[in-house]
Amino acid sequence: KPLEKHLQDVKTIFLSADGIFHQLNLSTLYNPESKKYVQEEKYIRILPSTALLADRDTDDFQFKQAILFAHPSYGNTSASTTELTRSLDFDNVSDLPGTEIELNGIETLLASGSIKYTRFEGTKATEENLKSIRSPEVLHIATHGFFLPQMQIEKDKFQNPLLRSGLLLADCQTKPHLSDLKREDGILSAFETSTLPLYGTKLVVLSACETGLGEVKNGEGVYGLQRSFFMAGAESLLMSLWKVDDDATQQFMISFYSELIKKNNIDKAFRFAQQSVKEKYPEPFYWGAFILSGK
Repeated sequence: KPLEKHLQDVKTIFLSADGIFHQLNLSTLYNPESKKYVQEEKYIRILPSTALLADRDTDDFQFKQAILFAHPSYGNTSASTTELTRSLDFDNVSDLPGTEIELNGIETLLASGSIKYTRFEGTKATEENLKSIRSPEVLHIATHGFFLPQMQIEKDKFQNPLLRSGLLLADCQTKPHLSDLKREDGILSAFETSTLPLYGTKLVVLSACETGLGEVKNGEGVYGLQRSFFMAGAESLLMSLWKVDDDATQQFMISFYSELIKKNNIDKAFRFAQQSVKEKYPEPFYWGAFILSGK
């Protein structure tokens, strides 16, 4: 409301959020006077830093290649012997069969658009394989994301927010053999994510619940997966702030990639997918779960 008089002829707002605004999608706010959501009146473009405005030339890029991680095989329900796994208590991780359906749909679209891709699923959707990739053009990850508040962690252990958020990959709950204790534990923390070689990566898509969350640090952005992927070099990040059902997620992702292949423009593809979900699921709980941030 205080800004409204300054925005009469403005269609796009570039926002570098701080504090609690990292955990809200302002496009879902409702204007009781116009009886419209902000999304219907203005387009809010999220930036990790307003410094990126000086480095923006075009949103277009020639989409040619993608790496896909989805539907990991989380392993048996025996607790891993690693200290991190015990502290985070990732037993009985629920399977995500919907991510395989999503992956198959995206794969069909990429093949029809002559987009080269590599697919990692099941036992191949491992932490080792994810760490081995080098600057993919588009990286898509469909799995469980997590963020644990500080109060849930044992005192003096893993207080760093980059160790309390991350992604679950294959074998994250499998007890390692004594001869294999040096293998990765299947839990990709945000700290580890920040070291991935993603410079030159145009887009990372996190099709997982609560991937946009993290510990809020006023003036310093969100410590969590958002921050870590940008630290790793990714230029844009598409993620969710809360969990929505599989059908809505699949519709969003299929619409997004379909438009991205046609237009080679991340911003236009995001807006198209958001509107597509909104037409079928008008409640902001569904279409407002996804946010796009970055260059």
